[in-house]
Amino acid sequence: MNPTVSKVKMGGHRGGNILEFYTEEFRPGPTTIEVFRQHLIQWFFAAKHLRFFEAAVLLKEPSPDNMASHRMVCSALITFGEFAGHYARGEENLNLSAVGLSVEDVEAETRMLRDNFKMFHDTTMSGGEAEDVLKKAFNESK
Repeated sequence: MNPTVSKVKMGGHRGGNILEFYTEEFRPGPTTIEVFRQHLIQWFFAAKHLRFFEAAVLLKEPSPDNMASHRMVCSALITFGEFAGHYARGEENLNLSAVGLSVEDVEAETRMLRDNFKMFHDTTMSGGEAEDVLKKAFNESK
């Protein structure tokens, strides 16, 4: 056995820390700024099409499969948006204006995705319950 090669345990070099394992073992390779910009453009395009899906399908009577698909896609877009906003804030040479964007655009789109996710998937109050609350609030205030 080669004495210069250290054995790495599952979970990283520090003996089982799962977070370290994920950050070390599944770290994506560095991407060029041009490729990142292309990914960002594709992300905005996907978010736009998700809004078409929301308007055409989810605002009517969506199936459980449609809701599950929306949950998955919206979650993935939010995750990428969080990453992209953080990356864009720290990368001096990114220059998003070269593709007509800004860090603020990325952050605003991510907030809209989060808001839409809550609108379609937060089931803390039903539509009927919300209607009752509004009726009580406006009837009592008169």
